[in-house]
Amino acid sequence: MKAGSFSASAMMAPALILVGVFILIPAIVAVVGSFFDFSMTSSSWTYVGGANYRRAVTDPLFWLAISNNIFIVVGSVISQVGGGAILAAILDRGIRRGNVVYRTIIFMPVVISSIAVAFVWMLILDPNVGPLNAVVKALGLPTPKLGWLGDPSISLWMLLLIAAWQNVGFQMMLILAGLQA
Repeated sequence: MKAGSFSASAMMAPALILVGVFILIPAIVAVVGSFFDFSMTSSSWTYVGGANYRRAVTDPLFWLAISNNIFIVVGSVISQVGGGAILAAILDRGIRRGNVVYRTIIFMPVVISSIAVAFVWMLILDPNVGPLNAVVKALGLPTPKLGWLGDPSISLWMLLLIAAWQNVGFQMMLILAGLQA
């Protein structure tokens, strides 16, 4: 064995161990566990074969979850990549003065912790004291009775808006780097 290949293997070993422990083993346990009936509090697993899968495909909540996930994935790609491309084009060709400031402002939500973003948006969307309700009421429009995140007809749109707000800056930077390269 060459000395170079040993050092490369030695450097990759910690990362491979972490991937195995935190990704591969849980994934294998999840796939194997899907063929068993078990509770988080019991130590016994009962083999049920494909019964869990048969129950899932006949459950209307399963299909609602699938459609919600498809909506979020497609909406996120369109809003984040599309918004990032528009902002990148504006910063690359439209704005000559202060574009570094604008880039920084647009990119800032990317580096903010997701927990902090969730907390701030939870306050903004609060149905009792949130500023979004105040703005909507000031415009004379009705506010959602169940709140912005409690109304099923608009909650997915709000989640899509929050995800786009936080991540469009990253897409903008990638596209802007490509435009300027």
